[in-house]
Amino acid sequence: MQDLRRMMTTLESCGERPARYASGRRCAAPGCSPILSMYNPASFCCVHDREAAPVRTRRKPERPTMIVVCARPGCAIAYATDNPRRKYCSDRCRVKAFEDRQRSLRKVAQLIA
Repeated sequence: MQDLRRMMTTLESCGERPARYASGRRCAAPGCSPILSMYNPASFCCVHDREAAPVRTRRKPERPTMIVVCARPGCAIAYATDNPRRKYCSDRCRVKAFEDRQRSLRKVAQLIA
């Protein structure tokens, strides 16, 4: 109880009491019976408020299709992609290039050690 008084005193001293609306209000959707909170400014419950609001979706900007040559040495396959960061024609080439890089790093590490 003392915590509640302290909280109320703090709110009153700040001058920022939350807005209150009529208590006992019900959702405005037909057939819906939940009682809305006195702090809720909407006239619908959370379920029907979402239904009334339009759903916004982000659309990806369309990117132009490019013809690119695989970056792995020894593979000269040209492929079409709309992703400017794609370097390899397939997962197989990507993994093979990774293994080649790891192999060369191990060789360098052995020479240094």
